[in-house]
Amino acid sequence: MKILGIDCSTRWTNIGVAVDGKIAGEFNMAIGRNQSAELPALVENILQRTGLALDSIGAVAVTSGPGYFTGIRVGLSYGCALAEGLGKKVVVLGSLLALAAPFLSGDRPLIPVIRARKGYVYSSVLSGYISSVFPVLPSGLRSVGELTQSINEYGSALVILDQDKDLLEDLRDIEFLNIARNSIRGGHVALLGHYLCDQAVSPTKATGFYLREPDIGKIKSTE
Repeated sequence: MKILGIDCSTRWTNIGVAVDGKIAGEFNMAIGRNQSAELPALVENILQRTGLALDSIGAVAVTSGPGYFTGIRVGLSYGCALAEGLGKKVVVLGSLLALAAPFLSGDRPLIPVIRARKGYVYSSVLSGYISSVFPVLPSGLRSVGELTQSINEYGSALVILDQDKDLLEDLRDIEFLNIARNSIRGGHVALLGHYLCDQAVSPTKATGFYLREPDIGKIKSTE
């Protein structure tokens, strides 16, 4: 099966294609707020480069969060609209799982981390292989202190930090024994879609996994 993967849940925009359980191509670009404008062209480009017709896509894999509120909405909206137009289903993926995917080798726990806001992160603890993932600790909004507790509890774990300069600055005082810096990879989003295709849903049933309300529009107290 041919799977198109789409991720906009961080400051990166990641597009990938997997064919029969192997990554056929990907684009991973830090284009910031231009995600909605660039997505159609990126998808067209990756299909051309991999020699695939749009109507040959069997399903669309899309990250649903946690992460940046606007990016999640952009990726989900576009991915679901595309799947609806093709008459295909959507594989909805957690962003932390997608971040950890290249490191799922079964030899140790993984702690993927994405920035939420200053002093807080989204994190989880995962184990297993990309073909069979086991959540040890579910995705959650956690303070930097709570993250430190998780790192201490799972001492052999590999901590995977999203390649976000603000996140790296927030965590500069934490000592990591095992650390990797990475961004979500479009090819691995598509590959996860292949392995989790039995969990595909109708595009109308795909929803975002935000974990917290957006900061936009909140009124600060003057007291």
